[in-house]
Amino acid sequence: MTNSENNQLNNETNDYWWANVCHISSIAGYIIVANLSFTHIFNFKFAFSFWHSITTNLINLLLPIIIWKHKKSLSDFVNQQGKSVINFQLFLLGYRSLF
Repeated sequence: MTNSENNQLNNETNDYWWANVCHISSIAGYIIVANLSFTHIFNFKFAFSFWHSITTNLINLLLPIIIWKHKKSLSDFVNQQGKSVINFQLFLLGYRSLF
């Protein structure tokens, strides 16, 4: 394997890694808010309240936006995957606000 092929392989692996981080970050709100509500930082009723839903949705939307904003110039693949994650999270936010 030549040096240029090795560099191309590393770049593709890096692109896939950042795309996966963007996808996984979209569920981070569930983990963060659940940990806050069950470690008694907040009242236990917080886990079932309206604010739980709002904070979860905002974290699930903001983290992929931050990652996509910083890494979209890295490659077209990361840009495309970031847009799809944000689009899906916006859809879920709209759906959850209706019901």
